[in-house]
Amino acid sequence: MQLHITHATCYDYVPAVAMAQHMAYLKPPTTTHQQLLGYSLLITPEPAQTQDTQDVFGNTRHYFALQASHSQFTVVAHSLVATRPASYPASAMAWEAVRERFCYHAQHLSQAPFDAAVEFVFASPYAPHHADFAAYARPSFVPGVALLWAARDLMQRIHRDFTYESQSTEVNTSALQALAQRKGVCQDFAHIMIACLRAMGMPARYVSGYLLTQPEPGQPRLVGSDASHAWVSVYLPDLADLANLAEQTNPSGAPLVGL
Repeated sequence: MQLHITHATCYDYVPAVAMAQHMAYLKPPTTTHQQLLGYSLLITPEPAQTQDTQDVFGNTRHYFALQASHSQFTVVAHSLVATRPASYPASAMAWEAVRERFCYHAQHLSQAPFDAAVEFVFASPYAPHHADFAAYARPSFVPGVALLWAARDLMQRIHRDFTYESQSTEVNTSALQALAQRKGVCQDFAHIMIACLRAMGMPARYVSGYLLTQPEPGQPRLVGSDASHAWVSVYLPDLADLANLAEQTNPSGAPLVGL
């Protein structure tokens, strides 16, 4: 499937601002299941300085600075991507085994292989460690259950227990506050789930992208209905090991397994 995505960000300032600096992450990556075919970025008014770099995760970040007074400012990104459905084998690794994989053992440090996903086990400003997250997550993590199924159960419980309510939270509302009030928006639910997973010792990270909706048969797609969205990526070591093996066996980049 080919998708043409237009992402427009508009600012109106009262009074006008003398200068401004921005950092934008708007360029979709090329992944196993997504190929970037085209991309353009239009900034109005034209910035005095621009620079494109990559962060440590491989995301393209656009820095731009405006050094003249302006009362309006727009950033429009056009992206053309080709996607294909993901096909994964079943992950059967128990959550206790995943937790053990990322536990620190000084006596085995020299023998244990480094796994870059370890940084996603630790607390972060938007997903802090707190006993309330562990308490909410614990019913999903019954002994011996696969991490994949524990994460799915946690996701389904959040969907059932929480109310999606616009303007019920603000950008500075913490995940702990959203957990207590049992309502919020997608970014709140994502941060809550990440904090719950990390509280159980599971590597998880925040992902942003676009939610593709399907209009009713015979109805046109509404402008703005396909909005930016937030969700959670959970690390499944057994599938990651298969992907690494495929990459080593077939360095051309075409996966040998459905990952």
